[in-house]
Amino acid sequence: MTKPHRPTWAACTIWIAVAAAPLEAQAFEPRIAFGASAAATGWRGDAVGYGTAAVGARFADFAGTYARAESGYGVVDTRLLGLLSIGTQLWGRIGSLRPYLRAGLLHQHEEAVSVAAKGGWRSALGVGEGIRHRAGGELGVGVDVPLEVSKSMAVFASVDLYAKAFPDELGPRTYVGAGLGVGATFDLGGGT
Repeated sequence: MTKPHRPTWAACTIWIAVAAAPLEAQAFEPRIAFGASAAATGWRGDAVGYGTAAVGARFADFAGTYARAESGYGVVDTRLLGLLSIGTQLWGRIGSLRPYLRAGLLHQHEEAVSVAAKGGWRSALGVGEGIRHRAGGELGVGVDVPLEVSKSMAVFASVDLYAKAFPDELGPRTYVGAGLGVGATFDLGGGT
């Protein structure tokens, strides 16, 4: 079993402290989103696919925080992927479109399907033998396209491009991909 990535946890603690600071003075809009993405990696012939669920919040209509969980599959080494990320996202406006930029910290598990099958529930919980624990970072750009807007909720579709990087040799160092999603932002104040 590998030791926890101390620099990553220290960075997470700092990020949480900075992200929580504006809660008192800003308007707060919870968000939820689901999607799928595909990526090429730094390994020759490798391709991966992910399913994604994300929650977050937007403050003052332009800056926010998010947490994402992704589950996927990689072709090389027939490996299962499990990823958790936290980060910050900034939105702009072009008419009704909401372009955005995001940056986050990642923790990814990579495990061969054959090893996961033997690991049973331990593998499902992320504590099985043979799981490669990896920490890294992500940058993404995209756009939210409004589908339906009411006083209390805005439903959107999103198109996203991203790059993930890991500093170790336990798997591909880079993942570059694109995704599609759908989600909703909720106005707890009843609209503006």
